[in-house]
Amino acid sequence: MAIVCRIRSSKFLWGFAFLLSATTSNVLACEGECIVAITKAFLGNYSTPVHDTLANLASQISDQLLPPSRRPNDPITLVEPIFTAYTNSSYDSLENAIFPSYFHGKCQRFSKDGQDPPGCPNPDCPVVCGTPGSLVHFYSTLRLIAFNDTRTVLEKLVESGSPTFNQILQQVKDASQGYDNNLKSSSTLDNGSPDDEPLSPLGGGDLLPLYVRSSPIKRSSGFRHPNFHRRTFVHRHARSTPDSTSINDGLTRILQTIGSELSTACGEHVDDDNDGLPNCSWETPMKSYILSFP
Repeated sequence: MAIVCRIRSSKFLWGFAFLLSATTSNVLACEGECIVAITKAFLGNYSTPVHDTLANLASQISDQLLPPSRRPNDPITLVEPIFTAYTNSSYDSLENAIFPSYFHGKCQRFSKDGQDPPGCPNPDCPVVCGTPGSLVHFYSTLRLIAFNDTRTVLEKLVESGSPTFNQILQQVKDASQGYDNNLKSSSTLDNGSPDDEPLSPLGGGDLLPLYVRSSPIKRSSGFRHPNFHRRTFVHRHARSTPDSTSINDGLTRILQTIGSELSTACGEHVDDDNDGLPNCSWETPMKSYILSFP
């Protein structure tokens, strides 16, 4: 039975679902529920560094591209299109990056006699295959895969001229003119499915939120920002209003740093060393969670 509690981030409250199900079947690789659950666990863990990254970019956009009288009460509303686009694309991209692009197949294929190599499939499989033990043994690589894919997804979303970039550009231009476009309210943005459950920690400790959706499984990360509210601007005459070209150039410059900002949020040291990405590791609780799947 799941233990249910709520955990708050610095500014937003995310509702995540945690489901740790037992199975009596003997599987020889991470398949089905195992693949979905581990992918969503990393997505849930990344909710905090992704939020911190976007919040920092939003503050830069507000401070550098808008006059004081035209800045929104909550700058992060300026980058709401990134949250939406990330939700729509992050799950499929990350699952494919982990399974089957790197971890796939049964570990017996590395054995001459068709038997599992020592430590395979669990708890520590020293060959790259699709078993929980292999994910644990090569966890530093798994951690780097999750980071690289998250960074790549974010960078592609904000490329100059992309739909997401253009949406943000329009919002910043509207803000510079003092327009209130009435962004979607939190009730619209946080419309989770009926099977969503509150966040639950996995044995406490240093584990950041693990997101796993109970059945029926939907190919969506569930990354949401329910405290987004309607954007409101102070309608006073600014002494100077940035022109369209300067806003476009400035926005391009700021959003191009999204990858390095995520790296900073994750503690730098972006490699597959054992101490790489210290703020985006979650090694001990994640290994335990991975090994909960036979």
